[in-house]
Amino acid sequence: MGIIGRSEALTTSDLPMNYEVGDDWVAGRDPDTTSYCSPWVVGTIKHRAVANPQGRITRDFTDRMARRCRAFLADDP
Repeated sequence: MGIIGRSEALTTSDLPMNYEVGDDWVAGRDPDTTSYCSPWVVGTIKHRAVANPQGRITRDFTDRMARRCRAFLADDP
């Protein structure tokens, strides 16, 4: 499962290339807020730097966003 931290590519903005997390939350979902992932935001997160994670998402959603990120970097959205 993926861990979503507050500084990662998670947003409440419904932008055209964002993906809604929806039912892919495993833990940490705020039922009053719709969360989206921005797969074009790329960063390296060190495990030791993760403090107070916001929640967890499914492996399937994590893998889909990784594929979308790779496609974006390859200029093949």
